[in-house]
Amino acid sequence: MDNASVRFLESFKIIEKQINNLYQGQGGERLSVLGTIADPALCEIVDTFPTDDQSLDGTVMEVISHGHKLSSGQILKPSKVITYKF
Repeated sequence: MDNASVRFLESFKIIEKQINNLYQGQGGERLSVLGTIADPALCEIVDTFPTDDQSLDGTVMEVISHGHKLSSGQILKPSKVITYKF
């Protein structure tokens, strides 16, 4: 990676940290949905992955984009996820 790319990546990480601090300062938090059954109120399923295990059906296997909520429970942005499909 060249110096410009490294600086860009470092700048992006700083901005991401500032956004996360803003969410937390306003009582916000990142949604924790990995490994749970996808709740339509918290998750937008963008893709599915086949499984032979029926007990995994609907379980979030990967988070593409994390969602956020306020401490009041109001969802600011749902998580974009991939779930297992039996």
